[in-house]
Amino acid sequence: MNSPPPELQTLRGRLFFWIGLIILPIFWVWWMRAEYFSRTQRRAGGVWTLCYGVALILCKDLVGERLQALMFSYATVSLQLGAVLWLWLLFRVFSLKQLVYLYLVSVDVIAMLASLWVPALSRMEPSPACWIFPLIPAVLHLLVEPVKQWRRRAIVGQ
Repeated sequence: MNSPPPELQTLRGRLFFWIGLIILPIFWVWWMRAEYFSRTQRRAGGVWTLCYGVALILCKDLVGERLQALMFSYATVSLQLGAVLWLWLLFRVFSLKQLVYLYLVSVDVIAMLASLWVPALSRMEPSPACWIFPLIPAVLHLLVEPVKQWRRRAIVGQ
C-alpha cells in the first residue's frame, strides 16, 4: 500500500475526506482506491455506503415527498449545489491565507450577485439548463489533479 496523496495527509484533507464520507459515501467510496487504502478501510466504506443506501430505501416516502417538492425549484437546488461545489473547489485550490484575501476582496461582488440571482432564480421555470451552474465546478473538480500534476512537471522541468 502506497502512502496517501499529500492533500489527504493535511488536516484540511482529512477533515473534508470524513465530511464527504459521511454525507456522500457513494462518491467517496468510488475514490477509495486500493493503492491508498487498506482492504479493511475499503470494506468499512462499502458497508457504510450499503447502510446509507438501505436507509434511503427505507425512508423513500419521506425522501420522495421532499424530492417532489424540490422538483419545482430546480433553479434553487442547482444554485445551492453549484455554490457548494464552487466553495469546495476554492478550498481544494487555495490556501487558507489566500481564501481570506479572496473573501475580503470579493465580498461586495458576491453580495451584489446574490441579490440579483435569488429573485431571478425564483422566477425561472424548471429546466435542465439550470444544471449548468453546478456542472462547471464539477468538471473543474475532475481537472484539479491533472493540472496539479502538469504544473509539478512544468516546475521540475524548468
